[in-house]
Amino acid sequence: MTNIVFLVSGNGGTLIFVYQAIKHLNLEAKVTKIIADRDCGAVSYAIKENIPQIILAKENFEENLITELGSANPDIIITNIHKILSQKIIKAFEGKFVNLHYSLLPAFGGLIGMKTIAEAKKQNCRFIGATVHRVNEFVDAGEILYQVSMPINWTTAIDIEDSIFKAASMILLAHIKDLILSSQKDTDEIIDLNNNKIYFSPSIQMDHIFLDNSFWLKIKHQ
Repeated sequence: MTNIVFLVSGNGGTLIFVYQAIKHLNLEAKVTKIIADRDCGAVSYAIKENIPQIILAKENFEENLITELGSANPDIIITNIHKILSQKIIKAFEGKFVNLHYSLLPAFGGLIGMKTIAEAKKQNCRFIGATVHRVNEFVDAGEILYQVSMPINWTTAIDIEDSIFKAASMILLAHIKDLILSSQKDTDEIIDLNNNKIYFSPSIQMDHIFLDNSFWLKIKHQ
């Protein structure tokens, strides 16, 4: 069983996707703990689903985080927390921290959430996307594991943030599946999402048919 821990600060969209996708696909993985730096939507969702969760105070945050992570014994730590993790924390669980960033890194590193999309529009980028990467001591600069991209026409495109969220969630799930199956891939793949052609590199090589409108509506209304 692959143990997953989430570090959270926000509404928990990625957490909800991963939790529901694991159940839907019967994956040999489990979200074992939610660790937050504040009361937030992700904590509320964890309570609703009976996922162990804790909110850490600012005082002794680093030491307490190391303790909580150690007790969870995670195989992967997904960092959706709005904090820069110290080198001490990263070294304590080296190779286990993974981040999902809504840009084609190294573009727009350091921005939080969908602020990357606003910046891409401001700069008239021709491609936008998302990146799953390992976390190191530098902000948004760790080894890139997966990327997804889509060409963009800012005057005609619709559902931009929705498309990026869905595609980003899918590459994070693909990485989790890689951990379960110990698989590696070097091919690319194109999938239609919201009538947009989305480029995945490497290929996610999964049956994405389950990601139909009913599934995404379920995620949205959790």
